[in-house]
Amino acid sequence: MPNRPIPPVPDEPSQTDSTNTQSGGKDANGVSRKSSLWITAEERAHQRSAKREKMLEKVSGKVVGFMRLSVTVGTSVLTVTIDKRKTVQDLIDLVTAEYMFTKAAEEVGTQDKAKFLEAVEKAQPIVVTQVYNSGMLALSFESVIQDVLEFNDSVTVAYMDEVTLGIIPNSRENSIYDNAAPPVPSTRPNTINFDDSLKSLLSNTIALSHLQQFSLEEYTLENLLLHLDIEALQTCNEDTVIDYCKYIYNMYFSTGAPIPVIISSDMRKDIVTKIDCIDELDVTVYDAVQEQVLATLQTFLLPRFMKSQLFTKLSDERMKEPSNFLTHQITSFTKTYPNDMKQIKKLTEILTNPLSPTTPVLLASLNNNTPVAQEDLREFLLAKTARRFSPAIPARVSLGTLIIT
Repeated sequence: MPNRPIPPVPDEPSQTDSTNTQSGGKDANGVSRKSSLWITAEERAHQRSAKREKMLEKVSGKVVGFMRLSVTVGTSVLTVTIDKRKTVQDLIDLVTAEYMFTKAAEEVGTQDKAKFLEAVEKAQPIVVTQVYNSGMLALSFESVIQDVLEFNDSVTVAYMDEVTLGIIPNSRENSIYDNAAPPVPSTRPNTINFDDSLKSLLSNTIALSHLQQFSLEEYTLENLLLHLDIEALQTCNEDTVIDYCKYIYNMYFSTGAPIPVIISSDMRKDIVTKIDCIDELDVTVYDAVQEQVLATLQTFLLPRFMKSQLFTKLSDERMKEPSNFLTHQITSFTKTYPNDMKQIKKLTEILTNPLSPTTPVLLASLNNNTPVAQEDLREFLLAKTARRFSPAIPARVSLGTLIIT
């Protein structure tokens, strides 16, 4: 029988090997690693605490990057949370979704997921036309949340819904007022069948004057003036429509416009595209904008106006002298507010060429031959436009503030 090889006897571990084993030995790179057997309980607790603090700090850093807001949409109040680095447009998208979810939940509940989603799909969405901060100042859609709002701020939105959508008629042969929002019940009895709808208020020079004064105090005069200028555009003939379209663009929408109206970037791009095709301009250019402006007036301005002292004054005037009020109905926009195309062209020239040597002369010609300082230009143009539709407006107003001189 052949001899089997005797397996080698393993060497006794040296003192060094024993030490390495107890201390954890060496890793693949030959670096000694310390065994957990040699870490004290206090050290382990400290390491774990440090890791927890680092993790919590990271989570907290993410949390403070969000902002909670209270958003009023009509009679509903929504609480939303949004990354404060997002824009106001992102807030609008979030509010729109939350509003639809809330309405669907009120209708069918949330227990049946299929029914809930079906209700959301069938729901008529709102189209947010304006966002106001707690001071009732309109916010640009491009503004970053953290730059214009604070944590727990209250925000109010104006919007279009099934009531206000489609205010612009398919044909402009009749006045836009024929399709305005339905009447809002008056808070006091009237001796004559007056109503307090937006249509009624915009169709009477006395009511319009009160509404315009209130708009000035509420920082929404720009929206009302734009609506009136678009109405004036409807009265233009083929020879003047292009000039009036350019005037509206430069007054309300161009870069550095003196009476800026806040609209979405998509709507602004659409307007610019149309203005660039100057030979194709017609009275429908600003229909979509006017629809949004009317929705803002209907859902934001009108409810506030009806709670104001100016509305109380208007109601008293109607009750005391109803016949006088009726004589101030606007039966023809062009007769009540005739277009001064000579002045419109001067204003367009001033707005498109503000640094031209002839601009000071043109401005003076619009101000009783009195020079207008460059720093006063915006206030002057705002007052000039406002006084065209309401002579009671002060000769000089300050844009975006309550300062009236």
